[in-house]
Amino acid sequence: MASRFREGAVTAEYEVVHEGADLAYTVGYELGDVVLDGAPMTRQRLRVTQIYRREDGQWRLVHRHGDFAPADPSPPQP
Repeated sequence: MASRFREGAVTAEYEVVHEGADLAYTVGYELGDVVLDGAPMTRQRLRVTQIYRREDGQWRLVHRHGDFAPADPSPPQP
């Protein structure tokens, strides 16, 4: 999947960060303008959850899930 991205910049905004003794997780959003499969640059917002495990004193990513964030269902403000 990462090979489909050609250029752009993404920033992470974490809403939840939890660290235990040997496991940790983050929940938040990745926001950015990206070029995907050669299409014009577009803005994307992904909802992302990541799970980490401590190995040899360092955090290692063991699972990542990302999907497109749902549209805001709130009615438009006048």
